[in-house]
Amino acid sequence: MSEQNSNELAIGTLLLCAGTNEIVKRVISAFDYKSSKNCKSLAAFNLDLLEPCAEFLNIQLADDSGIKLYTKVTLVNRIVLELKALLPSECLECNETYTVEFNSDHKPLFHCHMCYRGSHDCSAITGIHDALSSASINLLSSHVWLCKSCKDSSNPIKPRKKRSQHDSINKTDPSLSHLCDNSSSSTPPYSALI
Repeated sequence: MSEQNSNELAIGTLLLCAGTNEIVKRVISAFDYKSSKNCKSLAAFNLDLLEPCAEFLNIQLADDSGIKLYTKVTLVNRIVLELKALLPSECLECNETYTVEFNSDHKPLFHCHMCYRGSHDCSAITGIHDALSSASINLLSSHVWLCKSCKDSSNPIKPRKKRSQHDSINKTDPSLSHLCDNSSSSTPPYSALI
């Protein structure tokens, strides 16, 4: 299945899960997985439309004392991140494409610290989780997991390309031969310039 079809299937499944909730469907339908301007298009909705969509996506809107956790701008960003987290992604450990299903009984072992995407359930991720779980409760609670796209985008040092072996490295420039001449001449090569 192509990436485009996989993305469309993920959004379509989400719209089916919304059922008869037209408000949620309207906000989700404004999301375009191909666009980088999703925040701008979702910001056109008021909070009366955004908050039901956030609740549908299981985004906590207020703390235990009832204080709202989001402004409109941050809520729009959080909804966009949540929708992107449901699109297919490539696993950092096994390089396999996977999708975290919305409201699945099988919850991911880790969530990306930056974009909230759930982890793959491959043996490598399970092994990391098991190692952290058996080591110490403090180790698991302080573990920060990043998905592949966030890790790639947040890496401050980009890997350098390999240097190519160019023929000019081993050849000498005839016009510079006087600088490389090891003869025992008492006159420096630049004396003609003085």
